[in-house]
Amino acid sequence: MPHTTGLAGARARLDALRRVRRLPVEEPLRAVREVIAVVSSSRGGSTLFGEILRRCEGLLHLRAEVNPLFVVAGLDGGSTDVLADELGAEIGNPTSTVGEKEVDDLALTIAWRLIAQWPELDIDPDEARRWVHESASGWRADGGWRELHLRVLTLARRGHPGVNPYYYDLPARVVAERFPDAPLPAGPPGGQLVEMPPFVLVRPWRRPERAALTSRPLVLSTPRNAFRLPFLRALFPEARLRVIHLTRNPAASVNGLIDGWLHHGFFNVAVDEPLAIGGYSDVFPDWGGRWWCYDFPPAWRGFTGATLGEVCAEQWRSHHAAVLEFLGDAPDVESRRVRFEAVVGAGRTEVFADLDDWLGTGGSLAAAADRELPTVMATAPPRPGRWEARAEVLAPVLESAPVAETTATLGYGDPTTWA
Repeated sequence: MPHTTGLAGARARLDALRRVRRLPVEEPLRAVREVIAVVSSSRGGSTLFGEILRRCEGLLHLRAEVNPLFVVAGLDGGSTDVLADELGAEIGNPTSTVGEKEVDDLALTIAWRLIAQWPELDIDPDEARRWVHESASGWRADGGWRELHLRVLTLARRGHPGVNPYYYDLPARVVAERFPDAPLPAGPPGGQLVEMPPFVLVRPWRRPERAALTSRPLVLSTPRNAFRLPFLRALFPEARLRVIHLTRNPAASVNGLIDGWLHHGFFNVAVDEPLAIGGYSDVFPDWGGRWWCYDFPPAWRGFTGATLGEVCAEQWRSHHAAVLEFLGDAPDVESRRVRFEAVVGAGRTEVFADLDDWLGTGGSLAAAADRELPTVMATAPPRPGRWEARAEVLAPVLESAPVAETTATLGYGDPTTWA
């Protein structure tokens, strides 16, 4: 699959940070005894689902999706040692305690993120760490870690005006108020990317001791893991792998993918093969002929001249097909299928109570789901049936045989039940 290459300067800066961010536990991935892979299609709800799971202290988590860590390892020739160190540096739990130790950790992590988010800018890691310490002066964690990031971005832009806050997972109105001189986003944020926008905001974090690594399941939640399940089994050689297969009706997911392709975020990689995607390449001639958004289906080259609806339908179908194929070939891997519609529905505590029983988390997931749900990585305010405004575009691609077959297999054969 196409991937980011080169970026020697960013690679050197990330290497330097990795040496000081490395978890002080020997071979941390070998210490992990259970991995919970949450897999779905893009725009299938995995980000929100992952945020709910992060509220559970009985599980271990990554600060955000794992994909940038794979990109960094790819810059080092696909080194599994680099990937293991990057993973080890990200494992832990959110914390509301923010003392000197936590601020030091935030400084290292935000410096790493800034370099990953703006790999073509010459951002000095030590200078970035100073921005965080300066921003944390007088800041309280209960005031929100969004505010900390806004302060850091203010300092970053003084020396690096190319850092554009509009590419972060921040409300546009907040960015306009705090950064009136920032240009409105158009196209990808740079010529090469390590992290896919919208860029994440880093929260205070507690890193685990070996005892936590060996006793708590580690959650890895990202759509791209649908294609990595065999690799994840090998990456954690001492761990039991279990899979949560998160599904969402195809109309909502494909509609969300179309929205994302037309958004200023979700750029993945500029490809060598010319793109002539109807409804995208012709709408954005400055970048739509090169930049692919979201993940690459295995047969992506066969869709470079398709319509945007056809591309997005294949992105939805291929993720779920990969999960179904893996689980069919791995009867020893336990799995649960969870509908995103149930995750955000009125009865969601029942869904998470079932997961509590399965994961052994003692009711903490149901309690976490009973709180207000966050809005994350949204291209528009969430509302049921948003896809209906694009129903005429969606109908022919959802009726194609391969998509319809997967739709039926996942239990969404009746469109009247789609939300």
